Amino acid sequence: VFDLAPGQILKRWDSPSIAGRPFVIHANIQPASPDGVILAHGGYMDGYALHLDQGRLVLSLISNRKRSRVSSDQLLPLNQPSVVTAQVKLDGTLLLQVNGQPAGQAVATELPMRMPFDGLSVGRDTGLPMDKNKGEYPFKGTLKDVRVVLGGAALVFTGNLQITTAGPHQFHLDSDAATRLEIDGRVIIDN
Repeated sequence: VFDLAPGQILKRWDSPSIAGRPFVIHANIQPASPDGVILAHGGYMDGYALHLDQGRLVLSLISNRKRSRVSSDQLLPLNQPSVVTAQVKLDGTLLLQVNGQPAGQAVATELPMRMPFDGLSVGRDTGLPMDKNKGEYPFKGTLKDVRVVLGGAALVFTGNLQITTAGPHQFHLDSDAATRLEIDGRVIIDN
């Protein structure tokens, strides 16, 4: 989970690793203009952007210079808050929601299979813009609670641990990814 702030910029390797993975973008927005970038990651070769285009919520996804796009059926109201969600599923389905209601659906020609060369920016497109004609395409209005949630594979091991010696015990987890140890439903380690 990447919790992001308006104006935040992440370098390439600090950005979400979306290559071959499903992901979801959430944001609370109150647009003052019908156009602008909510979040952009990558550029014209590989990447994605959640933005407003003439009042419609749009998710643009680019993989190997092939662009896929889904836009909302309805215009978003100006100067009023909306909760927006964009989802990229592993099967290539692109989904949009506005205020918890379905707003658009499409199927991507292909999903990004490599990490975008440009980093991530919130509220504008600071990398090599996906749409060179629009440049940074800044969002005008209020952005809050911007978040990218990565999906993917996880391994879960469960079992019974029988302790035969009383006293304190130490547990260690070693992994190159996020790990969590729970005992009797209580989180002991959360990396």
